Amino acid sequence: RIVTEMIAGGPLEMRDYILWAQFLTTMKVRTPENVKKIANAWSEAIVREMRSAQPEYVAIRGDTDPATALDWLKLNRPGLIESFGMKQLPKIASNFRSIQDIMSFSWHIVTFEKSSKILLTSDRPCLYTEGLDKPNCVVALPLSPRHAFFAFRSGSLAQRGLMNAPISKLAARLNESVVGQGVMRAYSQRESDAPDGFFLRCLSSTAASQQRVAC
Repeated sequence: RIVTEMIAGGPLEMRDYILWAQFLTTMKVRTPENVKKIANAWSEAIVREMRSAQPEYVAIRGDTDPATALDWLKLNRPGLIESFGMKQLPKIASNFRSIQDIMSFSWHIVTFEKSSKILLTSDRPCLYTEGLDKPNCVVALPLSPRHAFFAFRSGSLAQRGLMNAPISKLAARLNESVVGQGVMRAYSQRESDAPDGFFLRCLSSTAASQQRVAC
C-alpha cells in the first residue's frame, strides 16, 4: 500500500513514514548471511556466559542436576540457545537511530518513463552508498520497472548529482549497483530488459549469475 501511494504521489501518514524507514533499515540486516551471523553470535554469547557461570552453578547444583550449567540450560530450556539470536533480530533490525536518520532525509520517487532503460532488481535491492551518518549518503530502492525511491540529505552533493543526472544514465547507474550487490538472483520484467552478459558481468559471483530470472 505504501509503495502504491508513493508511486501515485499520494500523501503519506506519519505511521507510513515510520514503517517505510523501518523497512529500509531491516533490508540491510534481513539477509540469510546476516541472520545466520547474528544467530550464531548470540548462541556463542550464551555458551560463553554459561561456561563462565560454572563455578556458581557447581555451588548450588543438586545431586540429580547435570554436571555443567550449559547442560542444565539445554535440558531445561531446549532450543533456547539456537533461537535466542532470532528473537533479538527484530530489535537489531529496527535500529531507532537508523530510522531517525532515514526520516530526516529528503525522500523522492523518481519516474523513469522517459528512460531508455528499464529498472532491474535483485535479491539485495536496497542500495546504501555509504553510512547513514555520512553527509552524502544515498538510499535507493527500485519500486517498479519505471519507479525508484531515493533518499538523501537536502543540499548535499549527492542530491545535486542525482537530480542533475540524465534519466537514462541514472537508471543505468542504479541497475549496475542494485544488480552488482545481488548474491543469487537478479530480476527483469522482460528478457529483453537486460542481456545475459549484463547479469553475468554484474552479479556478485559467476556461479550465482546463472540464476537470472525473468518475471
